[in-house]
Amino acid sequence: MSQYNLTYIIPPYLLNTCLGSELHRKLAQQDEQLSVLNVISTDSPHYYQGNIDNNNKATRFSDDHYLNEIIKEKTFYKLAIIGVLGDNPMECDNSHLYELYNTFKNRLVEDEPSIKSQPNNQPLGDPATDKLSVYSSRTIGEINFSNLAKFDNYPKDYKKYLEYPLKDLITLAKVKANHKYKVPTSFLTFEDFNFDYPLPVSWVPLIPKKLLTGLENSSNLNIININGYSNIELNGTAIPQPSIDDKSKYFNFITDKHIEPSTGIFYYELEVEQSAKESNNFKTIIALNDQSMSSESSLYICAGFTKRLINLENPITANTTSAIIDLEKVKDDIYYKEIIEDQQTIESLIISRPGELKGSFAVNFEDSTFYNSVKGSESLQRSAIINGNRRLTQLTRSNLAELDSGRVDIGVPFKTKILKESNRRIYKTDTMGCGINFIDKSIFITLNGVLARVITEDELTSNNSLLDNLFSDKSSSVYPIIGFKIDDSADGNAKIKTNFGFKEFKFNISNYVKNFKQENQKYLYLSLLDKESNDPIEKSLKEDSNMLNQLIKGYLNHEGYLETFKSFNNDLQSLSQEVNKVIENEDFIELKNSHAVNRQVIKNYLLNNDFELLLKFLSLNYRKIFTSPKNSHILFEIDILHFTHLLKNYIERKLGRRYEFDFEYKESEDDLYEKAYSFRTQLQTTYKDLERVNELSSAFLVKDEKGLLNLPKVNLAFNNYSKNISNLLSEINKIILQSLGFSKTSNLEDIFENVNNNIRTLSLNDDKFTLVNFEKDHVDL
Repeated sequence: MSQYNLTYIIPPYLLNTCLGSELHRKLAQQDEQLSVLNVISTDSPHYYQGNIDNNNKATRFSDDHYLNEIIKEKTFYKLAIIGVLGDNPMECDNSHLYELYNTFKNRLVEDEPSIKSQPNNQPLGDPATDKLSVYSSRTIGEINFSNLAKFDNYPKDYKKYLEYPLKDLITLAKVKANHKYKVPTSFLTFEDFNFDYPLPVSWVPLIPKKLLTGLENSSNLNIININGYSNIELNGTAIPQPSIDDKSKYFNFITDKHIEPSTGIFYYELEVEQSAKESNNFKTIIALNDQSMSSESSLYICAGFTKRLINLENPITANTTSAIIDLEKVKDDIYYKEIIEDQQTIESLIISRPGELKGSFAVNFEDSTFYNSVKGSESLQRSAIINGNRRLTQLTRSNLAELDSGRVDIGVPFKTKILKESNRRIYKTDTMGCGINFIDKSIFITLNGVLARVITEDELTSNNSLLDNLFSDKSSSVYPIIGFKIDDSADGNAKIKTNFGFKEFKFNISNYVKNFKQENQKYLYLSLLDKESNDPIEKSLKEDSNMLNQLIKGYLNHEGYLETFKSFNNDLQSLSQEVNKVIENEDFIELKNSHAVNRQVIKNYLLNNDFELLLKFLSLNYRKIFTSPKNSHILFEIDILHFTHLLKNYIERKLGRRYEFDFEYKESEDDLYEKAYSFRTQLQTTYKDLERVNELSSAFLVKDEKGLLNLPKVNLAFNNYSKNISNLLSEINKIILQSLGFSKTSNLEDIFENVNNNIRTLSLNDDKFTLVNFEKDHVDL
């Protein structure tokens, strides 16, 4: 497979951070193999291909997985309560429920009638006379799901939707679906799981509605996410003058998601490629600063960062009230509302050049200068005051006006080179990288993979605390921003190619993070040494080695590593004899009480695929536990794994996967087929829910490797067989331990989990902990 078809799931440099640790753990819970590789092929069924619901589009209420589940449940209860589902609502399956949903959808979202329109003797909501209010009412048939256990693990952003009435959720789903520039939270998708990547994956326009519509119509504006890159593309003929009369206007884009300070360090790279025709004097869509096209020409384009919350307050005007603009709301309002609140102010704001747009900090390709909007604004205000003061000399005025203007020379030019020249020219810029470091509060700029400039905290900090400093507080989230000017008479195409970390960067950002992390560790070690003497647990572990030994043995016992437990205990006994200590027999009592030997037998049966012996053993020793309604699903999972194992053996024999020569097979293809088919018949007589059995049974129709690939669920079951064995073993182990009065996890695991949780909490409040990946830095030895 070509490396160009592979993209990272989590940018590698993030794996050195606390955020990366959390993302990696979440990925491992869903797919252990993907978490180890951390790459995915763009041909994979789990890679986002532009359609979120590939298989179940006909029965989905929303493209968003979580919203879909909430609307489905809300619809079920709504229709059941008002009587649409009949006397037996539980018999309504998903397809029938979706059919009814579409039937009554228009009535569900209609405006609720006023009370005045009701007959005098008829209460509001009576199905006999007031069908409209029954369906569209925000109270009748509505249930608050906030305390429902089913939704406990949903992301916090979705918890508020559990209280929404159905009609509001339907409207919300429509809005989300109609967003032209909407992309998933990540490029990794599963049928019943959303890998919610919290950092940017694409761009969205921050352009006034009329201006955006004109750009779409004249230049076919498109934002394409392909092979791990996010591209802004323009392709069209001469662009008409936009409706906003401002010659210095910029077309600005921000990312789909903002960046929280707890990220620690974030970095992205971009380059611009354009083509222009000789018949149009080689004019490019993104305007060049030198139309004669020398080899060092550059573009009217800027890139950097902008604050999410922009403060429009004028600090030199007395008695002003603070006006805060949230760019998250602005970018959504652009798509959904023809007229947005305070439209004139917002339009004049978002057409400004990045670096001059309030709250923004950006590099200008045109003059290779970094612009700080906050200091630039201060400089203009200071100049106005100085110019109005007649006591100052002209020389003093000039010096003070230029002082601390917020402009920083990067020191290297960002060039645009001609790659091809004939009747059509192809231009390409250098690769510029822009990073933000929330820990030392700096911005760093790279050029073609080389660190060109670090803009320090002192250079970024405003002298006026009332203005928007980039790092003014811990809640100051930011967006990457791109802005450019266009040539209204150009004819050609342009592409801004952006890498958010899903492909290899030109700049070695991983090395930058590691070096910065080493410096950061010095602070952490010193801080921990100061606290160590006051930590009773740390002190106890150092002074009493027996406590640490008990923690280790407790973990080995919980996980069923009986042989390792015995070996470890023998080592301790040998050591104790050397130092004349006595080993107590409490360990062996603990093993007996926790059924360690039985759990070891279960483990061996599962790992050796002895499913029939496993079921007999569970029936003899734990029949009551595993036939209870709470745990009976375990028996079904064992049979499913047994069926998967038989099918897997049959398919490997049929396709000749396992052995090269026929004489190496112990059983014939017909024998393996008969075993698998016979067991399928047994399952059909044992269980009522045969959906998963039927899905796996489609493997009987496989004739070749290509046919197997056309059965993604069967292929997934085969590939995840070992993982599913491990998961089932862990679940059985925990059920037995809980039934005996033990906890699900050992004390040692609890300690590690608590430490990890504490570090995650600290990372939200202490910059120094954002670069700590506890598992990678301190656990994986």
